[in-house]
Amino acid sequence: MDIEISNIEVLGNMVLIERSENDTSLGELSLSASSSTPRSSGIVLQIGKSSKAKIEVGDLVILDSTKITVIEVDGKEYICVDSSSLIGKVKAGEIFPLGKRILVKRQESDTSLGELMLSDSSLTKKSTGTVLSIGDDIEELLPGDFVIFDKYGETSVSYADEEYVVISPETVIAKINL
Repeated sequence: MDIEISNIEVLGNMVLIERSENDTSLGELSLSASSSTPRSSGIVLQIGKSSKAKIEVGDLVILDSTKITVIEVDGKEYICVDSSSLIGKVKAGEIFPLGKRILVKRQESDTSLGELMLSDSSLTKKSTGTVLSIGDDIEELLPGDFVIFDKYGETSVSYADEEYVVISPETVIAKINL
């Protein structure tokens, strides 16, 4: 049976994505190989009717690769994924976190902020940075907030020669009111 990608219809909360040629980079977007969870990126082709993700067909998205189904059609790889596994999207030159995720610009030096000092024993586990944007499901933080967060579970993203991290709210330890 010959199947074409146009014959596939995703259902429920699923999203069909055309996988990028190189899973770590697509144009100006680059995903760090040091992320603790494998990441992929690609272009949205279809969105299931039950999906609540703030995405559109044609969006460039970043997703968690541990929860995907890869479909190969005519030698090309496509991804079916639950929309809750989408980490963020790139649109109009900006990265937007999706769902319960936060985009942070990490502070260059993680050892101190004025009178705040992180101990040497925590340097390998904790980081600080400024919240740039938040997903729709985030209530406790706002863009501009300065946070201390756990480095584990972050996704490092390079875009337009800038370095960012996308984190979940569970990794935020504290907000510092400056």
